[in-house]
Amino acid sequence: MKKLLLIFVFLLTFDNAYALNIKAKAYVLKDLNTGKVLASKNADVYLPPASTTKLMTLYLLFEKVNNGELKLTDRLPVSKRAWKRGGSKMFLDPGSKIRVVDLIKGISVSSGNDASTVVAEYIGGSEKEFVKLMNRKAREFEMTRTNFVNPTGWDNKGHVSSANDLAILGERIIKDFPEYYKVFGLKSFKHNGIRQYNKNTLLGKLGVDGLKTGHVKSIGYNIVSSAKQNQLRYLVVLLGAKNKHRRETEVKKLYQYAYNKYKNVKILSAAETIAQTQVYLGSSRFIELGIEHDLYMNLTQKEYDTLSSSIEYFPIVNAPVHAGQVLGKIKIKYEGLTIPKYINLVAKTTSPVLPITQKIQEMIKYKFNKHTYFSNLQ
Repeated sequence: MKKLLLIFVFLLTFDNAYALNIKAKAYVLKDLNTGKVLASKNADVYLPPASTTKLMTLYLLFEKVNNGELKLTDRLPVSKRAWKRGGSKMFLDPGSKIRVVDLIKGISVSSGNDASTVVAEYIGGSEKEFVKLMNRKAREFEMTRTNFVNPTGWDNKGHVSSANDLAILGERIIKDFPEYYKVFGLKSFKHNGIRQYNKNTLLGKLGVDGLKTGHVKSIGYNIVSSAKQNQLRYLVVLLGAKNKHRRETEVKKLYQYAYNKYKNVKILSAAETIAQTQVYLGSSRFIELGIEHDLYMNLTQKEYDTLSSSIEYFPIVNAPVHAGQVLGKIKIKYEGLTIPKYINLVAKTTSPVLPITQKIQEMIKYKFNKHTYFSNLQ
């Protein structure tokens, strides 16, 4: 273990006057760059997720497309059961077949319960079996306060989640399926001659570019939202707002809180060499380690003042070593707390294995001179 000295060449000024007063049953504000929770309230309380449930329905659909079991151009059948589904609709015709890409839009933009049912029946064979897949995936993601009863978010008994669990799900969609994330930013699309509009009125405001809204009488208005600002991505989950206007207002408060109270600080540069490790039987006996991308963090003044880090890496690695290969990690701390995610330390260059004759020679040298073998840099 070695300590890494962090050097800053500028002074930060922070606005400490911004206070939170969020009118909702529960919320969580998260910095997805580091996994740091910037603010939360009742984030582990069981609550009805409403149509934010459809994020899991979409996740399972995205998986099927990514692994080749479905194509975006494949057409799925619309059953009478799907057509009769109440609540928000994509306005599908019974007996028709709808392209997967249109179903994705119908769920993301229109929040179509009919479209969600079509997907559930096709992937699971039935809604009941699809719900089992949803809960299995929730357990895999460690969404410990989530139990799905349907694929739409209909307010059935026992259909619950939490702000923290929905934050996990939102983050997984953003990071696992970046190629599909842009669909959540569509403000409208047209199907069956009907122009359908996105219910997420925050799109385009304060950097918001996705994800999903929801509403049921038992809780009110929900949202899982994401925004990008100054190279950083944020996630807001807000559950139980009184009305649509209140939902938008409170989510804006959370983003403004992040943008005002926390400052975006460049902690480490990808151009820096952070450490070096020894390479056994490589063309280079030592190789430099660094990070893949510049590291930025959201920090308050107090956190900035207590910032420190430590690194862990393999002191000796076997050749070959490839550029970008993970050989260690950096842990960042502030106020005595370690951020949830560590940063990978990677090889900055490549060190191939020596030719066979040199390899044998080096093996002999190492056998008889283990303590001095790496003493001369090459």
